[in-house]
Amino acid sequence: MENLTTDRFEIVMEEGEPLRIVWQGHCQLRKPSATIDPYLERVLGDLRKKRIVVDFRGLTFMNSSAVYSVINMCKLLEKNENPTSVVYSNTQEWQRVTFSGLERLSKVLKYITVESQ
Repeated sequence: MENLTTDRFEIVMEEGEPLRIVWQGHCQLRKPSATIDPYLERVLGDLRKKRIVVDFRGLTFMNSSAVYSVINMCKLLEKNENPTSVVYSNTQEWQRVTFSGLERLSKVLKYITVESQ
């Protein structure tokens, strides 16, 4: 599976059971939806019902525009019935703030769970 790599940010696909999607670096893309969304649609489109872990702990920064890409990814995973664990860092304040909303939203989703570590 291909990775997405930009100047200071990457999404690494670690194949296995479960598939790990690791976001790392500094995500400050001007239009993340133009880069991240098509990439995730391409690599996740055929992975119906596969267990997935999405790990944000290595992400040092993410601008607010990228949050929409995270939400779109969760929508795609939910639609594809992928049992998914989203993991974020409880030691980074911006991650606690950003992902606490997603954690609340996951309570109404069937296939997505969100937890801090």
